[in-house]
Amino acid sequence: MNRKLIIIFIFPLILVSWMVYSCKQPIVLKGKSSDGNWRAEYSPHHSPNPKGIWKGEATWLGGTNLPTLNFLVFKSGEEMVTLYDKPSDFPQGDVIEFVSIGDAPLYANYSLQIKWTYENKEFDEEIKLERKKRFFILPF
Repeated sequence: MNRKLIIIFIFPLILVSWMVYSCKQPIVLKGKSSDGNWRAEYSPHHSPNPKGIWKGEATWLGGTNLPTLNFLVFKSGEEMVTLYDKPSDFPQGDVIEFVSIGDAPLYANYSLQIKWTYENKEFDEEIKLERKKRFFILPF
């Protein structure tokens, strides 16, 4: 009987502790393009992240390979970084890093502007990166 009581109390305690730990971790910035071709995330490099290094990744979800790609990262309407500008061949689902050693986000509006060329047509998409709280982060 004592063993069942211990399990009944220990399991919820571990679960609540895990949630509290996860809620204290920094938020991540996530967004998806309006046409559904792109998904972007700006998050800590590792969790926990003692050095405060952040990374940004964009994923191409379109159906074909991209011949030309050009990235612009914006913060509150001001250009921060122009990172990518070269011919490329990215298959669907490929992850492209737009920031590799970044700083934690401030309380500002972030967006990622993506420009690409496909079949001699230029496309321009702006993804608003929204703050997302994370639950149940693994502590290792």
